[in-house]
Amino acid sequence: MKASELEYRKDLSLTPDIGQISFKDSRLILLDVNSLGILRESLISKLGVEQARSIMLQFGYQSGFSDYLQIKTNYTFDNEEELLISGFNLMEWEGLAKTVLTDVRFSHSRKELQISGHWLNSYEAEQHLIYHQENSEGVCWSFAGYVSGWCTAFLDTKVIAVERMCVGKGDAHCEWIAKPANEWGIEAHFIIDALKEF
Repeated sequence: MKASELEYRKDLSLTPDIGQISFKDSRLILLDVNSLGILRESLISKLGVEQARSIMLQFGYQSGFSDYLQIKTNYTFDNEEELLISGFNLMEWEGLAKTVLTDVRFSHSRKELQISGHWLNSYEAEQHLIYHQENSEGVCWSFAGYVSGWCTAFLDTKVIAVERMCVGKGDAHCEWIAKPANEWGIEAHFIIDALKEF
């Protein structure tokens, strides 16, 4: 199977009589984006930007890692690359953002990976700008966490995704790159530190 052929909706189960939505073995909930934006803003106002960023990175990381395990367990792809890129299709199905991949390279045996792309229509950048002026750094924190978690589970070694361009700081789109943690310099220190327990 190719990643683009995966029809996630066929494996959604809606059982309103018990108040539950499921995707395979995982329980899901539907959340309004504005509510997530309010939660994000509450974290920023109560804990400060750095702590809020850490929490959102960790939240995204766990989501990406868990999604990978769910997809790998339940679907069979034509090859490893299709499995890897299926996570970005899943981000689209989950309504997070449209992903356009620009580079995909990896070697499981050598623990090497470099993948990059753009996020279009990022809900996280959209919500940030409702409450704040343009930022000096990328604001798609949970997205960077998600890609880090997904790619870490795929490669079985810590991978870190860094957002280099962001609508939340005035760029035309959100651009990111992911590679193993040991290949990053100071640019990724905050993210590596935030995810060190994962």
